[in-house]
Amino acid sequence: MLWRGVPEILAGVVRAGRREADFDVGHGFVAGHPHAARGVCGTFLLFIILLLLYRKAWNRRPGLVIGVYLAGYGCLRFLLEFLRGDPRAAVGPFSIGQTISIGLWILAAGFIAHAFVKGAASDGPKE
Repeated sequence: MLWRGVPEILAGVVRAGRREADFDVGHGFVAGHPHAARGVCGTFLLFIILLLLYRKAWNRRPGLVIGVYLAGYGCLRFLLEFLRGDPRAAVGPFSIGQTISIGLWILAAGFIAHAFVKGAASDGPKE
């Protein structure tokens, strides 16, 4: 369970968990933010985007869908890591998860570039 503090937003949750003075709301319950729910919502939104992209461009630009998936999932994970409040390993100012997300962006850029270079070459006149 991950949380950063007492929720001051509508989407905050109270659940059973470990007792910490800053987050304790009494009777063994703690307040927090629903990180897993945000991750699921973001992943579902990414799925809808990929489904629309797949229907329009999958056969004209090979590699574009996987590139957009890697870039989108990398962005989602990078942003969700900022909301985590648990102690974790770090590489400079970034957590391990954010560092992996940067690697996903680089890989995504390669797939997307390949899709547009390969797709542009195959879009030419056919003889």
